[in-house]
Order: sequence, then C-alpha cells, then structure tokens
Amino acid sequence: MAQRKVILHYHLFKNAGTSIDQILKKSLGDFWRSYDMSDGSAVITSATFTALIENLPQIVAWSSHQVVPPIPQIKDVKIFPIVFIRHPLDRARSAYLFEWQKQQTKAKPIGSFAAYIKQKFASPRRNAIEDFQTIRLSNPYSNSFRNPKQVSDSELLEQAKNFLQSLLFLGIVDEFEASIAKLKDYLAQDFPQLHIEPYKANVLQDISLSMEEKLMSIKEELGEDIFNLLAERNQLDLALYNYAKQLFVKSYP
Repeated sequence: MAQRKVILHYHLFKNAGTSIDQILKKSLGDFWRSYDMSDGSAVITSATFTALIENLPQIVAWSSHQVVPPIPQIKDVKIFPIVFIRHPLDRARSAYLFEWQKQQTKAKPIGSFAAYIKQKFASPRRNAIEDFQTIRLSNPYSNSFRNPKQVSDSELLEQAKNFLQSLLFLGIVDEFEASIAKLKDYLAQDFPQLHIEPYKANVLQDISLSMEEKLMSIKEELGEDIFNLLAERNQLDLALYNYAKQLFVKSYP
C-alpha cells in the first residue's frame, strides 16, 4: 500500500494563513478542508486531529486555527506541516485592524490600537496578542493542551523552538514571497497538483513598508509606554520570531 500524504496547515491567527488556505483550496477543491470548533477560544489536540485525518482518508490537506502540536503520528501516513511565524508587534496591529475594523465592517477601527491592547491584556496570556505563537507551538501533549501559566517562560520558549526546528518547512510572514518559493520546493514533488504562487489575502497593512518602518509607525501610534508594554508582554514571541528568522535564513539563504 502506498503511503498516504497529508498537508496540515497550522493556521495561526493573522500569520498569512488565509493566503495559504486560498492556495490549498484553489488547487485541491473538495480535497482541502478547514476545521475549527464553534468556540473561538477552543484548542484542538493532536489526538483529535489524528482521528479526523484517519476518518476522512479522501482529504489531502487540512487547515485549522485551533490545532496545536505535536504533529499527528499516524501509521502509513506522512504529515506535511505548514507553519508561518510573524513579528508579534506587527501581528498585534494586524489583529487589531481585523477585530476592531474588518470584523466590525467599519471604515475605520471602533477604538484606538492602545485601547485594543489594554482590553486584550486584561486577560493575561489568554488573548490573541500576548506570546500567542510561543504558547500555541510549545504544547508537548497529544491528548491535552497545557496551561502556559503552569510552565516557566524558558521551558515554553525552548519547546516552541524545538517544534520549529523539527519542521522541514517554516515560513516567515515578512518574507512571504521567499517563503512561498520555499513552500513550493517543500511540496512540489509529493503534491504535484498544487499550484503554489504568492496569493495575498486578508492583508490589512501596507506591505511595502520594511519591518523597521512598521515598528516605528506602531511606536508612533501607540506612544512609548504602550509600545514598551506590548513588547514586554511579547518577549517570548520576539525571541521565537528571531529564532525562526535564523532558521529561515539557514534553510533558504
């Protein structure tokens, strides 16, 4: 029996995931599926996703905002994970524009970026803009999602780094076109039906700006105190982003 091959897209919120989903959907049609629970704050374990993959053998690619590591281990199935990492401060502003403008169907945000941050930070480490990527990617258990408040920061970061290091593909949002070229190299041989080209969907910020220019703009918008607070509450994600950039450069110079 030939080994089954399945793509699993870890669609982290505001990490270019909609663009990747469009690539998969356009190429695969009904053989691509997105799966999330109705509760937006829910987490889907590796064990649950293993059952989905096993029960729907016709599906070639899955995407989920809620699935967490470790990567499912299934007999006679090879999983091809897709993960993108984003600078956490740039990501926070994109989340703000999405939740307080686009989701509200408004011409401009319903409140300031600073007010959005303060509201989110009222629930420490239980929000979408505080060390979110590290917390999501550091989970070591197949059957459960660990409470990040019960683990040291150093352990969370180390386990998230280990997960990234284990991947054969890692994308960087601010290196999107190079990431797409790398994604094509990663999947082309095993999934020749995929048409992988840069497709930018759900983009809410000026993509022509450099990261330095974006951060300067964010600092000007927030003021120094709130900007520093946002950076302070994302120390793990900043470290993870820098590590991801190092991995990306090594694998795709």
